[in-house]
Amino acid sequence: MPEKRRRSSRTKQESKKKLSQKLPLILMVLGVLLLVSVFAFGIYAKMSQSRAIGTYEKTVSKDVSYTDEQIKKASAYNDQIVSLYNGQSTVQATNSLKEYSSIFPKNNGIIGVLMVKKIGLKLPIYHGTSDEVLMQGVGHVEDTAFPLDTTGSKSVLTGHNGVPGADMLFTRLDELKKGDEFVVRIGDYYYKYNVRDTEVLTPEETEHYAQLPNQITDKSEVTLVTCTPYGINTHRLLIKGEFKYKSKVVDDSGVEDFSFSMGKETIVILTLLSIGCGSLIAIYIHHRMTKNK
Repeated sequence: MPEKRRRSSRTKQESKKKLSQKLPLILMVLGVLLLVSVFAFGIYAKMSQSRAIGTYEKTVSKDVSYTDEQIKKASAYNDQIVSLYNGQSTVQATNSLKEYSSIFPKNNGIIGVLMVKKIGLKLPIYHGTSDEVLMQGVGHVEDTAFPLDTTGSKSVLTGHNGVPGADMLFTRLDELKKGDEFVVRIGDYYYKYNVRDTEVLTPEETEHYAQLPNQITDKSEVTLVTCTPYGINTHRLLIKGEFKYKSKVVDDSGVEDFSFSMGKETIVILTLLSIGCGSLIAIYIHHRMTKNK
């Protein structure tokens, strides 16, 4: 019996020793897989955003009547929002809010495109602020105005910050300062805004802010919102933009545009996976050679 116990003890010790020898390899393998996954997700997200924007731009260019009709509906919606904020609530205004999701229904509900040249950003704007929406692009806060030039209106657009691999979202929004510019495209029109102020609030204060009327009564306002500080996300950063002008031409050079086809998208992801697999093989060979010395 004592001999069996000694053999059993030696076997357990040898198993632990083998596991401890393999642990660095296991950790390296997991690290490489995690790194590849993050890069693959980031590139896939960027290309998905680019496809969505491309589809939207083709639709609004081909179907001008649809776009003009939706802009008119959005403007009427904004007028009702402004009247509600100013205490002029009516049954008509309340009913108008129920039509929110029926405005800009095509292209998976894309309202428009946000462009911030300073940080090379170009993202689709969607209805609502669900997690699904915020992983794809920018969310429009319901019950705030659409980002048009409606006098006295206030639109709130929100986006994620610090999502692994999704660096094309609002991660660099804190680089915007007073006087910087951003543009919202809706249909064939480009609405230009200048940053007039930045502010950091608690989540509760931000929610209250979204429900307040626009303080700039003679102009429209668009506020960009994201979490801050980076990686901690206890507060919200607000970038308040004041409407300047509307045009049919805009300089969007310098903004990110991943115009990949489905074929190229597959090639990029397969390339990343190949690099990851190659790294794993190299790590394994190195481990075996080290072990045999």
